[in-house]
Amino acid sequence: MYLVMVGLTLHFLIFSRRISTPILYSVVCCFFLVGVFRVNALVGIALFFAGTTYFLHSALTETDWFQVTPLVVFYVGVLSYATFLSPLLSTDSNTYFAQLEAYRSISEYGNVLLSSIVSNPIWLTGFIEKFPAVYLPFYFSLDLTSPLFIVVINGTLWVLSSLMLTKLSVDHLADRIEGFSPRLYFVLLLVSPTFVLYASQFNKETSVLFLTILSAYLILEERYVTLVPVAIAMAYLRPYAPVALLAYVFFFRGRLYLMAATTLVSVLVLLADSGSLVAVANGVVILPYMFLSPIPFDIQNWTNARAALRPLGAMLTGTSLFVAPLVALRRRRIRTEYVLLGLGLAAWAFTLAWVGFDRVEKGVWEGPAYDFFVFASHVTRKKALVQPLLLAWVVTTVGVVRNWIEIDLRW
Repeated sequence: MYLVMVGLTLHFLIFSRRISTPILYSVVCCFFLVGVFRVNALVGIALFFAGTTYFLHSALTETDWFQVTPLVVFYVGVLSYATFLSPLLSTDSNTYFAQLEAYRSISEYGNVLLSSIVSNPIWLTGFIEKFPAVYLPFYFSLDLTSPLFIVVINGTLWVLSSLMLTKLSVDHLADRIEGFSPRLYFVLLLVSPTFVLYASQFNKETSVLFLTILSAYLILEERYVTLVPVAIAMAYLRPYAPVALLAYVFFFRGRLYLMAATTLVSVLVLLADSGSLVAVANGVVILPYMFLSPIPFDIQNWTNARAALRPLGAMLTGTSLFVAPLVALRRRRIRTEYVLLGLGLAAWAFTLAWVGFDRVEKGVWEGPAYDFFVFASHVTRKKALVQPLLLAWVVTTVGVVRNWIEIDLRW
């Protein structure tokens, strides 16, 4: 019954034959794999991913293996990371997984969560108590115990996110931005080392990203009633995620002045709360750092299991950052899009600078004294919420360069 409810809820929220319908089928069919899950988790998850791929390929009638292949690469990457690296790489992952033993039933957890919300509706902390709402029902209802099963949830949520972003790019970007390819965007979203890694981990990054993208999708589809509970859940899991939500909405709608206002407010909030120009300077530095992290030239980022292959992604986004000015010089029409994306990413950069300063003020930060280039926050991890915007920057650059080569340099 739980799986049916989840499938129907996702289908109701997204309501797209090509996005939510195949996911509904795969989630419901997950019921028939419960026995396999309990005997061999890896085989059961592999069968679930194979079924999802089949249903999506059947629904995407206008696509070919060019889009199915990255889906397979994503699933193989997620299973490889989870199997060979473990879903419990971080302290937070272990803490979240430990909540399975902290509660004896879904009802017990529900009572604790509800009482916390009633006593403090504006609940900005307690993520260890909040996040289990995403995975505890799945684990308890199917009587599962292995941390590996988190990839079923994360993998499904990220595939849904990628499909929603691709649909939004078709509806809002393909005709507006010269050479923008929704197909390439879909591929980069799925094969991005950042999302492959986080989908394999027992953390809340994928869930927050899904709720943020779903909120943006509902706004752009003008479905405001269903938006309310989704946006509340998003803010509960990450209180400053609304900044990223605004960046997505204004980017897809092409609202330059509203994006600029969002960035300005982010700067003013940071300055008013910190009273420090160093904090503002850190926000300025975080912007290019998001393109370049994890730093590819640091050999430790290639050997560190937590970095995995993310330096490859940083090489791609970093290269597009340096190529963009050359592209903008030759294409006047594309300058507005770069400014729009840059402002949205800057709003998030200043938000992360504010989060870091707030950690210092509350005594949570245990690193060196706050100073210039001391972000006091895990920027490489928290930039994941706007990583699709970084990839949109890449696709924009690739599209214009491709047209430039095909048209301007044609003999």
